[in-house]
Amino acid sequence: MKLPVSLFTQGTIVRVEYPFQEDKSKIKKRPAVVMSYDKDVTHVVLLKVTSHAPRTSYDYTIQEYRGTGLDKQPSVVRCNCVYTISNTENLQKLGNLSRKDLITVTLLYRQALSQKEVEHFKS
Repeated sequence: MKLPVSLFTQGTIVRVEYPFQEDKSKIKKRPAVVMSYDKDVTHVVLLKVTSHAPRTSYDYTIQEYRGTGLDKQPSVVRCNCVYTISNTENLQKLGNLSRKDLITVTLLYRQALSQKEVEHFKS
């Protein structure tokens, strides 16, 4: 079942059509982690999840898979690869990050933002 992404909380893993980093005109359905929701500007910030190995210090390998709904293990959250979408977009919920994983992902995301090392995509 698909629901408006604005109904999901931080740490929820959803499936979304995400643009390729190399060619933004191409998209792929992939998991993403909901990081924040701003009703005033009607957008939701998502972080990319991939099965590729970590590439930067902002990549985090999910430690606790139970309840994530992810197909591939290991899965990596790219905490500096941000995708902003409309908060009315309907997405499929896969699961949730554990509290431990969410804390680490949040810290890496904030660090990437503060260092201005975020790659940003908009729908």
